Amino acid sequence: MTAQEVADLTGWPRGQVYDLGRQGALPVIRLGRRVFFPRPAVLRLLAAGNGEEAASAGWKTVRKNSLQGFADLLLPKAGLVLLECSLHEKDGSAWVNPPAKELRDASGARAGWKDCVAFQDKAARRAWSDAAVAAVQEWRRTHPEAEEPAEARAVAAVQEWRRTHPEAEEPAEARGGNYEW
Repeated sequence: MTAQEVADLTGWPRGQVYDLGRQGALPVIRLGRRVFFPRPAVLRLLAAGNGEEAASAGWKTVRKNSLQGFADLLLPKAGLVLLECSLHEKDGSAWVNPPAKELRDASGARAGWKDCVAFQDKAARRAWSDAAVAAVQEWRRTHPEAEEPAEARAVAAVQEWRRTHPEAEEPAEARGGNYEW
């Protein structure tokens, strides 16, 4: 689908469709300078968010204390994507915080975090968080490869390459080369 076709289908501005592609919220196929959006992926993303408060469009595992990682959340009713919402889990409960910016004091030390999105009240925030948790859990269930941190995936890829290319483990001299400069 072209960006205009996606825009016509969703009601979003064409520029926002391109932005979602750049951000990774919508899959993109590039042919030369032309950009296309795979129809099944677009329809799947819309179906996931149809009538829902939130649908997850991406996940990055980062585990530290209660933090489990960061999700990009599509809010279909608003045509909005919130990037890097934090998912936390502790003592059997889970919650999602909207994107936040780090606050620093006069000396430059971390002074806390400030949400970049405001809610009308605590009930609205809780309802959004519950919908976001459900969306992220569904994403993690259907994308198990995303559970592994990027660094671990890179190490596994190198180990697999080494396993399938044992000749690379031999010293240069054993392969008949002398690579002294």
